[in-house]
Amino acid sequence: MKIDWNEAGFDLLLTSAGARELVLKPSTTLMLAANSVPSTTSPPATEPYYEIEDGTDGHRARYRVHTTGERAEKHEAKTHALQRALAAGGKLGLGGARFQ
Repeated sequence: MKIDWNEAGFDLLLTSAGARELVLKPSTTLMLAANSVPSTTSPPATEPYYEIEDGTDGHRARYRVHTTGERAEKHEAKTHALQRALAAGGKLGLGGARFQ
């Protein structure tokens, strides 16, 4: 039996609403965990230090969690909040989520 690979169909599957939702959930959990670390800047920040960016391209769904600016970068350098949240992935219920 011969099977023809349908690249366009596979791309549609990997960028579908269902795939995007599967990727967005752990990204949101990661962002919320990182943002739960108290402010280390003075005066205390009133906006979140981390946000989610949609990095979906034509081939697969993906989201990125990143700092929101220079103040957030200083907070991350001091607390490593995003790195710690990523390292705690299993404890956060992220299971087999793969982060890049």
